[in-house]
Amino acid sequence: MKLQEVFDKALRSVVAQGEPGHDGAGCAYIGTVNGKEVRCALGHLIDNNEVHKVGHINDVVKFMMPRVEEWKTFERALEFLFELRTAHDNAYVSTQRLEAGDWVVDNEEFVKKFKENMKVFANDNNLVFPENI
Repeated sequence: MKLQEVFDKALRSVVAQGEPGHDGAGCAYIGTVNGKEVRCALGHLIDNNEVHKVGHINDVVKFMMPRVEEWKTFERALEFLFELRTAHDNAYVSTQRLEAGDWVVDNEEFVKKFKENMKVFANDNNLVFPENI
C-alpha cells in the first residue's frame, strides 16, 4: 500500500460516512452513534477483526507499518498517522456545539472542515487531494 492509498482510504471513508468517528464522549477509532458504527480516519484503515484491539496510536502504527511501503521507520509512520488523526479530530472538535445540555456535531460542517484539513494534510505530505470528492 502506498501513502496516497492510505490517504485516499481515510478521506473517502470518512466523507462517505458523513460524520466523525466518535463514541459519544470523544473521538474514537470505532464507536456507535444512534445504533450506527462510525470510525475515525485511522479506524477506517484497520481491518474489522483488528479494530477492537486498538487502544493507542502506537497500536495503529504497528498494524499499518508492514502494509505501507514508504514507511521505513516507526517515527515516520507515527508522524503521518498522528497528523491524519489530527485532521479528523480537529474537524470534530471545531464543529461541536452545546444544544440542550448535550454536545452535538454539525455533520455537514464536519465533512466540510475535514476536507479542508485533509487538503492541507495532502499538501504538507506531497499527496494529491482528489478532485471528485
